[in-house]
Amino acid sequence: MVHVPDLEADRRWPKYNQTAGEAGIGSILALPMRLQTSAQAVVNLYSPTTHGFPHHGIDAAVELTGIAAKALDLALNIAQLRDARDDLSAALKSRTVIDTAIGAIMAQNRCNRDAAFQILVKASSYRNIKLKEVAAIIISGIGGEREFPTTYDE
Repeated sequence: MVHVPDLEADRRWPKYNQTAGEAGIGSILALPMRLQTSAQAVVNLYSPTTHGFPHHGIDAAVELTGIAAKALDLALNIAQLRDARDDLSAALKSRTVIDTAIGAIMAQNRCNRDAAFQILVKASSYRNIKLKEVAAIIISGIGGEREFPTTYDE
Protein backbone atom coordinates (compact mmCIF):
# COMPACT_ATOMS: atom_id res chain seq x y z
CA MET A 1 0.00 0.00 0.00
CA VAL A 2 1.19 3.49 -0.80
CA HIS A 3 -0.50 6.31 1.07
CA VAL A 4 0.39 9.90 0.27
CA PRO A 5 -1.73 11.98 2.68
CA ASP A 6 -0.30 15.33 1.52
CA LEU A 7 0.96 15.46 -2.03
CA GLU A 8 2.72 18.82 -1.55
CA ALA A 9 4.66 17.58 1.48
CA ASP A 10 5.71 14.26 -0.10
CA ARG A 11 9.19 14.26 -1.70
CA ARG A 12 9.38 10.70 -3.10
CA TRP A 13 8.16 11.44 -6.64
CA PRO A 14 8.53 15.17 -7.28
CA LYS A 15 7.54 15.24 -10.98
CA TYR A 16 4.55 12.93 -10.46
CA ASN A 17 3.43 14.87 -7.38
CA GLN A 18 3.69 18.17 -9.25
CA THR A 19 1.63 16.86 -12.19
CA ALA A 20 -0.96 15.31 -9.87
CA GLY A 21 -1.13 18.50 -7.80
CA GLU A 22 -1.70 20.56 -10.93
CA ALA A 23 -4.60 18.21 -11.73
CA GLY A 24 -6.19 19.07 -8.38
CA ILE A 25 -5.12 16.00 -6.41
CA GLY A 26 -4.29 16.50 -2.74
CA SER A 27 -3.76 12.93 -1.53
CA ILE A 28 -3.35 9.46 -3.01
CA LEU A 29 -4.02 5.93 -1.83
CA ALA A 30 -2.64 3.06 -3.96
CA LEU A 31 -3.66 -0.48 -3.02
CA PRO A 32 -2.14 -3.53 -4.73
CA MET A 33 -4.57 -6.30 -5.65
CA ARG A 34 -3.43 -9.69 -4.38
CA LEU A 35 -4.17 -11.88 -7.39
CA GLN A 36 -3.85 -15.65 -7.67
CA THR A 37 -2.41 -15.38 -11.19
CA SER A 38 0.75 -13.84 -12.58
CA ALA A 39 -1.25 -10.71 -13.48
CA GLN A 40 -0.72 -7.55 -11.48
CA ALA A 41 -3.19 -4.78 -10.71
CA VAL A 42 -3.50 -1.80 -8.41
CA VAL A 43 -6.47 0.26 -7.24
CA ASN A 44 -5.51 3.94 -7.17
CA LEU A 45 -7.70 6.38 -5.26
CA TYR A 46 -7.29 10.13 -5.50
CA SER A 47 -8.70 12.85 -3.24
CA PRO A 48 -8.83 16.56 -4.03
CA THR A 49 -8.00 17.34 -0.39
CA THR A 50 -4.95 16.64 1.72
CA HIS A 51 -5.48 13.87 4.25
CA GLY A 52 -8.46 12.78 2.15
CA PHE A 53 -8.32 9.18 3.37
CA PRO A 54 -9.10 8.70 7.08
CA HIS A 55 -8.14 5.41 8.74
CA HIS A 56 -11.64 3.96 8.52
CA GLY A 57 -11.74 4.93 4.82
CA ILE A 58 -8.41 3.20 4.21
CA ASP A 59 -9.67 0.06 5.96
CA ALA A 60 -12.80 0.07 3.79
CA ALA A 61 -10.72 0.62 0.64
CA VAL A 62 -8.44 -2.30 1.55
CA GLU A 63 -11.47 -4.55 2.07
CA LEU A 64 -13.06 -3.42 -1.20
CA THR A 65 -9.77 -3.99 -3.05
CA GLY A 66 -9.69 -7.56 -1.72
CA ILE A 67 -13.20 -8.17 -3.04
CA ALA A 68 -12.29 -6.59 -6.38
CA ALA A 69 -9.19 -8.81 -6.59
CA LYS A 70 -11.36 -11.91 -6.23
CA ALA A 71 -13.65 -10.66 -9.00
CA LEU A 72 -10.67 -9.89 -11.24
CA ASP A 73 -9.19 -13.33 -10.53
CA LEU A 74 -12.48 -14.89 -11.57
CA ALA A 75 -12.63 -12.83 -14.77
CA LEU A 76 -9.03 -13.74 -15.63
CA ASN A 77 -9.73 -17.43 -14.99
CA ILE A 78 -12.82 -17.32 -17.19
CA ALA A 79 -10.83 -15.64 -19.98
CA GLN A 80 -8.09 -18.26 -19.66
CA LEU A 81 -10.62 -21.09 -19.77
CA ARG A 82 -12.28 -19.57 -22.84
CA ASP A 83 -8.91 -19.37 -24.57
CA ALA A 84 -8.18 -22.99 -23.66
CA ARG A 85 -11.61 -24.05 -24.91
CA ASP A 86 -11.07 -22.22 -28.19
CA ASP A 87 -7.64 -23.81 -28.58
CA LEU A 88 -9.04 -27.28 -27.89
CA SER A 89 -11.93 -26.70 -30.28
CA ALA A 90 -9.52 -25.64 -33.03
CA ALA A 91 -7.34 -28.66 -32.30
CA LEU A 92 -10.32 -31.01 -32.51
CA LYS A 93 -11.42 -29.45 -35.78
CA SER A 94 -7.91 -29.86 -37.18
CA ARG A 95 -7.80 -33.40 -35.87
CA THR A 96 -11.01 -34.32 -37.70
CA VAL A 97 -9.63 -33.04 -41.00
CA ILE A 98 -6.26 -34.72 -40.47
CA ASP A 99 -7.81 -38.05 -39.44
CA THR A 100 -10.07 -38.03 -42.48
CA ALA A 101 -7.10 -37.36 -44.77
CA ILE A 102 -5.12 -40.14 -43.07
CA GLY A 103 -7.98 -42.53 -43.76
CA ALA A 104 -8.01 -41.50 -47.42
CA ILE A 105 -4.23 -41.98 -47.69
CA MET A 106 -4.50 -45.40 -46.01
CA ALA A 107 -7.13 -46.48 -48.53
CA GLN A 108 -5.28 -45.08 -51.50
CA ASN A 109 -1.83 -46.41 -50.55
CA ARG A 110 -2.91 -49.54 -48.68
CA CYS A 111 -0.78 -48.62 -45.69
CA ASN A 112 -1.23 -48.38 -41.93
CA ARG A 113 -2.09 -45.23 -39.99
CA ASP A 114 1.50 -44.37 -39.07
CA ALA A 115 2.68 -44.63 -42.67
CA ALA A 116 -0.26 -42.54 -43.87
CA PHE A 117 0.49 -39.90 -41.24
CA GLN A 118 4.14 -39.78 -42.33
CA ILE A 119 3.04 -39.27 -45.95
CA LEU A 120 0.89 -36.36 -44.79
CA VAL A 121 3.74 -34.88 -42.72
CA LYS A 122 6.18 -35.15 -45.65
CA ALA A 123 3.68 -33.46 -47.99
CA SER A 124 3.23 -30.67 -45.46
CA SER A 125 6.97 -30.22 -45.06
CA TYR A 126 7.72 -30.47 -48.78
CA ARG A 127 5.08 -27.90 -49.70
CA ASN A 128 5.69 -25.74 -46.62
CA ILE A 129 1.96 -25.82 -45.84
CA LYS A 130 0.37 -26.51 -42.47
CA LEU A 131 -0.61 -30.12 -41.90
CA LYS A 132 -4.29 -29.23 -41.55
CA GLU A 133 -4.25 -27.38 -44.87
CA VAL A 134 -2.62 -30.31 -46.70
CA ALA A 135 -5.24 -32.60 -45.17
CA ALA A 136 -8.02 -30.27 -46.33
CA ILE A 137 -6.58 -30.23 -49.86
CA ILE A 138 -6.53 -34.04 -49.92
CA ILE A 139 -10.12 -34.29 -48.71
CA SER A 140 -11.42 -31.63 -51.08
CA GLY A 141 -9.64 -33.42 -53.94
CA ILE A 142 -11.56 -36.59 -53.15
CA GLY A 143 -14.99 -35.36 -52.15
CA GLY A 144 -14.98 -31.73 -53.18
CA GLU A 145 -15.83 -30.62 -49.63
CA ARG A 146 -14.59 -27.24 -48.41
CA GLU A 147 -16.13 -27.36 -44.92
CA PHE A 148 -15.39 -30.25 -42.61
CA PRO A 149 -17.83 -30.85 -39.76
CA THR A 150 -16.35 -31.99 -36.50
CA THR A 151 -17.37 -35.15 -34.72
CA TYR A 152 -17.86 -33.67 -31.26
CA ASP A 153 -20.25 -31.34 -29.47
CA GLU A 154 -19.02 -28.12 -27.86
